[in-house]
Amino acid sequence: MCDELDIDAEAVGAVAGGLGDSAQEISSAAEFASGLTFGPAVAGRIYGDLGVRIAAAGGLVGSSLRRWSEASEDTADRLRTTVDGYRFVDEELSTSLHEHRIESPR
Repeated sequence: MCDELDIDAEAVGAVAGGLGDSAQEISSAAEFASGLTFGPAVAGRIYGDLGVRIAAAGGLVGSSLRRWSEASEDTADRLRTTVDGYRFVDEELSTSLHEHRIESPR
């Protein structure tokens, strides 16, 4: 078992920022995919059933991308909250140690 845990708050914060940026890009891709239209009318009379299946699959792509984006943003938010918590604890501990510092006798 580990007795020490060092957290690089800046690095974790950067990861959270990157995940947040990725979530926005994925969300844009989901919107684009959801805007694509293909169905029986585009496929033609002979391939109407195929057009319905392709449209359904396209809808799944958009919804899957949306869920991925939401999960990425949720993870980024949790990392940000964790970093804020670590920073708060570090500041409180530093303040407490500074206030209770004992001067060594000379």
